[in-house]
Amino acid sequence: MTVDFFPDLHYKPEPGRGGRVSGSAPEVKTMAYYCFKCGNEVEFAVKGGIMVGRLDTCEHCGANLHCCKNCVFYDPGLHNQCREPHTEFIRDREEPNFCSSYEFRNDDTPPKKVSIDEAKSKLADLFKNLK
Repeated sequence: MTVDFFPDLHYKPEPGRGGRVSGSAPEVKTMAYYCFKCGNEVEFAVKGGIMVGRLDTCEHCGANLHCCKNCVFYDPGLHNQCREPHTEFIRDREEPNFCSSYEFRNDDTPPKKVSIDEAKSKLADLFKNLK
């Protein structure tokens, strides 16, 4: 009789091994922090549980780090542009603020930069059949 300890992970213990799966190790996800403005990786002395100061800036471009655009809760598609429901409205999303819900966003890849010319060409391709 096998006991399914992790039903969500579809884990089945290997017979005769006491529940251990040989050759498997937990997947370790490295955290990377990128500046919203220049897209370069921001280096911190401590990677886990970082605290960004209100006036900290990017060493590459000088942009403020403690701003809405670097936060995990920033979502420009929402009413307050924030997924945290109890935050105050912040007018300038690129300026440093005193938000207590701020958490620096960590991503696998740097943010994709789209040039103005590329955006215009995509828009022209979208509407080229309407002429």
